[in-house]
Amino acid sequence: MNNNTTNKIELPRDLVIPTKLAFNKEIQDEYKFLYMYISFRASTRGYIWYKNEVLAEHIGKHERSIKRGLKALADAKWIKIENRVKKGDLYHQDLRRAIWIYSDYLVALDKGGYGVARPLAFSTWKKRFVSALIDSSKIPLVMHFFPTAQKMGDMGVNYEAESKKLYAYQLNEQKKYETRLLTTNEVEKFYKELYEFYVSQHKTSPAPQIKDFNDFQNHIMKEYIDKEIATVQEKVITINGLGMLMEIDKDNETKLIETDNAVQIWQWLFTHQNEIIRNTK
Repeated sequence: MNNNTTNKIELPRDLVIPTKLAFNKEIQDEYKFLYMYISFRASTRGYIWYKNEVLAEHIGKHERSIKRGLKALADAKWIKIENRVKKGDLYHQDLRRAIWIYSDYLVALDKGGYGVARPLAFSTWKKRFVSALIDSSKIPLVMHFFPTAQKMGDMGVNYEAESKKLYAYQLNEQKKYETRLLTTNEVEKFYKELYEFYVSQHKTSPAPQIKDFNDFQNHIMKEYIDKEIATVQEKVITINGLGMLMEIDKDNETKLIETDNAVQIWQWLFTHQNEIIRNTK
């Protein structure tokens, strides 16, 4: 750890810790503060690139403490740690660690990586959504479905965890709210309407077909530097900052694709561009 004196970091707003984490007795308090700091720094994009030594210097802890804290938070599903390439780096081999806030990671994952719409299938969505409603300790799921849960409230419907049934709020003759158990048909209709709202949050305009090959290459070089483009012949294809195609093998090692193979892969990518642009991580 760097022992040099560092300037005090002025944070423009308060750090916030979720209640479930604050009262979690299995996670040490210093790790909770680490989560708060990561959450603050990740507020703009959902993740940060900071190394252990930087985090240690910023919050005044030893690197060993940071390492243990990251593991504890990752194991408890409060953060997600991945190795990615920072956009703008010249060499794709220079993988950098990204630390995600787990709820933001779920949103990115559900959207196909970085904004590509891919909502969950109805049965999967319903299972996860109900799971979040039943167990509020699953804070990442609760946060992930927060807009949908808000819509549920706007529709005047509540889920009772104990009975696992849906109830509607309605005004009686005395202008006071009372609850009414939804019928089987009403429940089915409600979930379908709520699912349509959920899907609407993920809709984007379909990517236009790029007819010119050079325009397609320029598009890939500009937009997908730090992302996996596709999997071709069981190898993950990506691109570095110099515009050269790279492949990542099963051992997570990255190497340059030879010219002849690169030409063939470029042609394959161009042919399958709709699928690539929709599913790129």
